[in-house]
Amino acid sequence: MFKKLDTIKSKIIVPVLILLIILVGVIVVFVSITVSNLTDDLIKERTDGAFSAATAKLGNFEEQLRLVAMTAADSHMTVNGLRNWNADIDRDETRQELLQYLLTVVKDTGIDAFVVRDTEEIILIRTHEPDNYGAPGGAPVAANLGGSTTKTYSSTSTMPMGLNVTVPIWHGSEVIGTMTALYFLHTERFVDSFADALQASITIFADKTRVATTLTGEDGQRAVGTEITNEAIIEAVLEKGNTYSVETTLFGSPYVAYYFPLKNLSGIPIGMFFIGFSTEFAETASSAIIRNIIIIGIVGTIIAVIIVLVVANKISIPLRKVTASAEKIAIGDIQIDDLDSGTEPTGNEVILLERAFSQMLESFKQQAYILTRVAEGDYTSKVNIRSDKDVINIAIDLMLQETLNVLHQVASAGIQVSDGCKKISEGAQTLAQGSTEQTATVQHLSTSIAQIAGKTKDNAEMAEKAANLASSIKENAEKGSGQMSEMMNAVREINQAGQSISKVIKVIDDIAFQTNILALNAAVEAARAGQHGKGFAVVAEEVRNLAAKSAEAAKDTSGLISNSIDKAELGSRIANDTAASLEEIVVGINESTQIVSDIALSSEEQYQNIKEINEGVEQVAQVVQMNNSTAEHSAAAAVEMRSQSAILEDLIMQFQLREDNKYKGNNALPPRK
Repeated sequence: MFKKLDTIKSKIIVPVLILLIILVGVIVVFVSITVSNLTDDLIKERTDGAFSAATAKLGNFEEQLRLVAMTAADSHMTVNGLRNWNADIDRDETRQELLQYLLTVVKDTGIDAFVVRDTEEIILIRTHEPDNYGAPGGAPVAANLGGSTTKTYSSTSTMPMGLNVTVPIWHGSEVIGTMTALYFLHTERFVDSFADALQASITIFADKTRVATTLTGEDGQRAVGTEITNEAIIEAVLEKGNTYSVETTLFGSPYVAYYFPLKNLSGIPIGMFFIGFSTEFAETASSAIIRNIIIIGIVGTIIAVIIVLVVANKISIPLRKVTASAEKIAIGDIQIDDLDSGTEPTGNEVILLERAFSQMLESFKQQAYILTRVAEGDYTSKVNIRSDKDVINIAIDLMLQETLNVLHQVASAGIQVSDGCKKISEGAQTLAQGSTEQTATVQHLSTSIAQIAGKTKDNAEMAEKAANLASSIKENAEKGSGQMSEMMNAVREINQAGQSISKVIKVIDDIAFQTNILALNAAVEAARAGQHGKGFAVVAEEVRNLAAKSAEAAKDTSGLISNSIDKAELGSRIANDTAASLEEIVVGINESTQIVSDIALSSEEQYQNIKEINEGVEQVAQVVQMNNSTAEHSAAAAVEMRSQSAILEDLIMQFQLREDNKYKGNNALPPRK
């Protein structure tokens, strides 16, 4: 029994339960004492606030009535209607038009009625009683006819209690009547609107009688028509005109209320306004609050006990698991899998302790796994160092790194030796085989070079002959170029002669034209001479015919000469092109002659160089024979080294090594078979 009370769970639950019971008791007592006071204060504050709101709301009604009355009084319809009425112009029609206008304003503005009077205080219109007009009545309107606005409460046989505002109707600077806007306070609509707005009970009194109320009597109906009997209230409000605050009982229910007077234009109270709150709800609410506090306290205590039990279990269960895990670790058993290993954020220290134990066990398991693999010759595992203070994992990682470094170096050296032996063996065999093939190739090359030297000598002789032939062709081409120049000069002279002949033909043509003119003039003169000039006319006709034939011949000759000139120019162009071609041929022959001479010289030099190459090839052949003998000895030594490197590689392959970045590359080992 005492052992159980010594547990962490018991040490948490017992003090918390005692503290909760004391706390709930204190809260219940304190609430019971203060709720009553708070309720009284709340009712008083609520009543005061509702009274202030009611008076402010009545003030708003007064201002609304004033604005509506002034607007209606200033309207064109009202002013013209009063002018026509005062001028006795069709009064019935004027009354009906003004009545319809004011009924529309009543509907639009939400007030209850308008009353219009003329300067004689005669009532023209009552919108709430359209047929009741003609006689003076209502509140005195002398002040309004003097230009003033009045606000007052009034009570009549047709309106038990109403709020009215009266304003003058002006035409220019003259008052021509008055406009009264009314709001009925004796209606259910009025008291209900106030009750809804203020969440209070409302009553309107005309003198001592209730004309509108939200209170209900014993029959369940509104207590309209009943009278107040409290003399203190009657004296304070109706007789002295004061506001009165009182706690009273109305129709069997307790109320906290305000009564304030409703006064006429002379300041005499003619009714009262009641606003009150029933205290039954407050007493009921107070009892309900205390009862609810007690229930909440009991339920809260039960919930708190459950929460404490849950929290205690949340603390004790993980601690028991951690304790059991620590006992197993103490004897070397690390196969524990029921600890919390979550990663979501938490501020629970017990869960954090459990997770820390879980992480420690995982680290032990990883270390045991790595050491087991190392014992089996597997160095591929990687140590997870959790921080710079993780001395065990740092030591294991350092051991693995150093061992891996040594093994990698040994493995790298073995692989390099093995690869070197393979390459040396293969290279030696290839060298021996290549030396044998090279010897035969060098001999064949020497024979080919000798043949090339003979051919090169023949090419040099033929190049010399070609150079001589090119010199002869060059001389003939230069001679042909000179003859072509002479031909071009002759063609140029023929072209100039043809142009001179063309000028002569032009002169003959002019002479023929002048002769034709003279013959025509002679014919004219012969015609004038009449019979005496007939012979001269025949001569003139013949001369004209001769001039025409001369002109025709000159024309034909001119065409032939022009054609000859064109042909001569064509020949001159062809001769120029031919001369240019010959000049290019001469230049080309000069260049080819120079090239052939250079070829002949190069062929002679090539022949001398090939002779030297032939001598060098013979020396290379001797060296190749010596290398062939050396390669055979190297191949035998490489075969022996290769067998030793294979033994070293088999020993290294017994280990599995991790290939980190710093070990990768040419030194990396093949995977373990």
